[in-house]
Amino acid sequence: MTGQDLRDKVVTAAKGWEGRRESDGSHREIIDLYNSHTPPARGYKMSYTDPWCSAFVSAAAIQAGLTDILPTECGCEEHIKRFQALGSWTEEDGYVPAPGDCIFYDWQDDGQGDCLGRADHVGIVTACDGKTVTVIEGNLNHAVGYRTIPVNGRFIRGYGVPDYASLADKPQSTVPPVPAPPWYQPYADWAAARGIADGTRGDEPCTRGECWAMLKRLSEGR
Repeated sequence: MTGQDLRDKVVTAAKGWEGRRESDGSHREIIDLYNSHTPPARGYKMSYTDPWCSAFVSAAAIQAGLTDILPTECGCEEHIKRFQALGSWTEEDGYVPAPGDCIFYDWQDDGQGDCLGRADHVGIVTACDGKTVTVIEGNLNHAVGYRTIPVNGRFIRGYGVPDYASLADKPQSTVPPVPAPPWYQPYADWAAARGIADGTRGDEPCTRGECWAMLKRLSEGR
């Protein structure tokens, strides 16, 4: 499975919950999956009334079996700290995300300079054409839905960028293995260096096995 395949697994898991909402209780499936993962982040199991955007992202990681690289959390600021601990966090303004990346927002950003405030919300990137980012989010107006935002747009706090490549299958080598030399090769080389022709024993013909056995004895001084 390639790194792209693993990204697709996370995105597919998240998309599978589109339309889940608080009003009919269907979002509880996401909370239940988050709570099923042990040990729970910070030892806390969520209630159905808690904000659940980080739990949504975490549940997608649990569903995809990728919690080693996409950490679980129920709070945005703590989620960022977990990505930072993995070396998987970026605040680079020019970063163009890929599907499977996690985008964090700060709604208090004033648009001046870098956005360095506390994160308020998070979602999973599903597509990016280099200009516009499409994101699926839990707890978007109390439901699972989509948002679009410009690359390097206002309110983007940063990205959690899981190292999908680290879990990808390693490609098999297409170079055929070099065959092992025959057992008699050292003796053939020894004979060739001394001008001894293959296939003779003095003036008499000999079989290959006999000749190499003789050369083996000669090369070993026996």
